[in-house]
Amino acid sequence: MTQRQLTIAVNKILREEARYATGLEKGGDFGRAKLAHAAIEEIKRAVRMAAGADDDSYAGALRAALIERRAEYRQDWNDEDGVGTSTFSRVLDLVDEDGA
Repeated sequence: MTQRQLTIAVNKILREEARYATGLEKGGDFGRAKLAHAAIEEIKRAVRMAAGADDDSYAGALRAALIERRAEYRQDWNDEDGVGTSTFSRVLDLVDEDGA
């Protein structure tokens, strides 16, 4: 995938996860919703970090940025249920499918 295609696919996942987080909030599960939102923000940050890469190296740059941001997320948040961790996994799986 090109950088643009991969970014569009990542943003689609993030929109789905944001809807999930909104559902958690509506259900009164504010703690898990907060974890989901935190993961979404860290993934957006990873996308911005990788944005300077060219099409050939973008997937690798994104993967490295995601791993770095996931480590920060795990350090900052107590995510025993894996709410945000699963979001990172979805995006990393997408990047890995692309051949990073």
